Formats: sequence, structure tokens, C-alpha cells
Amino acid sequence: MDYDTAVSVLNEHKRLIERCGETSWLSKERKAAVEALNAHGPAVNAILGYFRLGVIGGTSLSWHRNSLYKIDRALGLIAARRMMDEANARLGQPALPMGVLHPLVYSAAYALWRKGNYRHAVADAATTINDFTQNRLRRHDISDRDLMAQALNDKPPELGQARLRCPGRRDSETVKSLQKGAQLFAMGAFQAIRNPAHHTTGDGDPVAAFEDLVALSKVARWVSEWYVDVYEEPLDLTTITARSEALSRKNALD
Repeated sequence: MDYDTAVSVLNEHKRLIERCGETSWLSKERKAAVEALNAHGPAVNAILGYFRLGVIGGTSLSWHRNSLYKIDRALGLIAARRMMDEANARLGQPALPMGVLHPLVYSAAYALWRKGNYRHAVADAATTINDFTQNRLRRHDISDRDLMAQALNDKPPELGQARLRCPGRRDSETVKSLQKGAQLFAMGAFQAIRNPAHHTTGDGDPVAAFEDLVALSKVARWVSEWYVDVYEEPLDLTTITARSEALSRKNALD
């Protein structure tokens, strides 16, 4: 990817969004500004798709505004990749900057990491993932390893127990493998990474801590990007039939 061109396209789209917002609703200027946004959208979507950030998804100003976080994330990833390329050239070996980690992990760990509190950075990242998953599934009755075990379980959802599902055909062996593997991986991450980070002392080793953050970043991607599968009450056909017959008799009498 040409990073300079990509940055120019993304910043131009942000400028077009701002300019569109300055026009009056239902005015000719607003209509023209929205048309300019939509014409520019495919170029932006190509960049967002490259980074697996989805697409803008609509043609109104609100849709473009709601996609600003994706544009900012893409700009952040480009900056991180530039840093990685510079580090690779300087060190003569691969280097991975923290900016490429999932935003849940990066936002939780960055400030602590800069202070040298590596163990605390890992602990806070795990806690952030746990809280995000609880809120997404409305499961505040369990946490950590047990939460991951139930959230990524391949069994059907139950009342009050929503699941996270790997996208794709449920009967696909690849999807089945990803679902089960993600469950075991996430359970292991919370047992082998989150627990020691919370219950040991000291600042921790930065190399081992960064490995932990990379593992947690993968878990964060699953719990934020996979879709929620909720329990649906089965239809009571007997009750429906009885009500329908009663309504028919009432209508006949009327």
C-alpha cells in the first residue's frame, strides 16, 4: 500500500465530512456535499477493507460521521506500520509496535507500558477485554475464564446466556475449528496470562509482557468482531392455534 496516498485519501474524507456538516440541512449545498462524500467513499472503503475495518456502510452524512472511528483507526495503523518499517530497517530484524494491537488492548496498556509497568499493562488489558465482553453479552454474573468458556461455547445459546459466533457457515469444519479453538485459546489466555498478571508482584518482563498483549489482542478481536447469538423463545404452537381458533369464533359471532 502507498501510505502517503492512503493518508491523503483518509484525511480528505475527514475534511469532506466536516465541510458537509457546515452546510444547512436540505439545502443544495448539503446535497452537493453529500454527493461529494459518496463519490469519495469507494476510495476510503478500499483502504478500510485492506485493514479489515469494514466499510462506511451508508450514503448519508450520519453514516460517514459514524465511520470516523474506522478512518482514525486506519490512520493509526498506517502510522504504526511506518514505525514498524523504520524499526525493521534500523534493527535489521522484524519489530512490532504496540500501535498494531487491537484498540481494546492498546488503549488499556499504553499509558502503563510507557511508565514501565508492564505487568499492570497486561492486567488492565485483560480486565478491559473482560468488561467489554460482559457488556456485549450482558453477562455480569460471570467473568474471566468462565466468561470466555461460555461466551465462545459452540452449544446453542440459552436464556440469559448469549454466545459469540465465528462468522461463516455453522456446518463448515473451518468455522467449527475456529469456534472451538478460540474458546480454548481465550480460556487459556485468562488462566495463564490474566491471573498471573493480577496476582504476582513487580513490573514484569517487557518481552514476556508484550507476548501476553499480543495473545490478548487476538482474544479482543474475536470478542469484538464476532456476532452475538441470543436465545429465542420457541414458539408455542398449541397456544397460537388456540388463540387463532378463539379469534375465528369471535369474528364469526360478530
